[in-house]
Amino acid sequence: MSKICIKCGLEKDISMFYKHSQMADGHLNKCIECCKADSREHGKTEKAKLYNKNRPNKAERNEKNKQRLQKLKIENPEKYYAQKTKARQNYRKNHSEKAKAHNLFNDAVRAGKIIKPDYCWLCDKKYEPEAHHPHKNIRLIRSYYQNNQVGNVLNNTQ
Repeated sequence: MSKICIKCGLEKDISMFYKHSQMADGHLNKCIECCKADSREHGKTEKAKLYNKNRPNKAERNEKNKQRLQKLKIENPEKYYAQKTKARQNYRKNHSEKAKAHNLFNDAVRAGKIIKPDYCWLCDKKYEPEAHHPHKNIRLIRSYYQNNQVGNVLNNTQ
């Protein structure tokens, strides 16, 4: 038994068509090769569409997420805190250098080895800095404090 593909127009054996229970003859109208080609083509464009779908609405998505988490915190506190803990663990796992820098900095502040300045030396903002530059790593923080005669505080903590 043979069938004509609606996409390429070629007559092919019925075994060259995917099975589809809702079709009259029990097989799809496009051949397997055309289905795969369509899938590849659709996948390329659809992935880009899905990725960019909500990008312009970042503030709106953040607000919806914040409301969802507030509702979850009230309705199911255990699930909320478990979710928050897992997210924190994943973040620390994926950003280990940043987490290490924060730990080193905060440990030295707590120990009194470092006094936090009232401005950020990288971006010169007037507020209490907290090692808030994610693209900078431990060496940068270490070099700042060494250059400012704080000593080898961060070197000694490792």
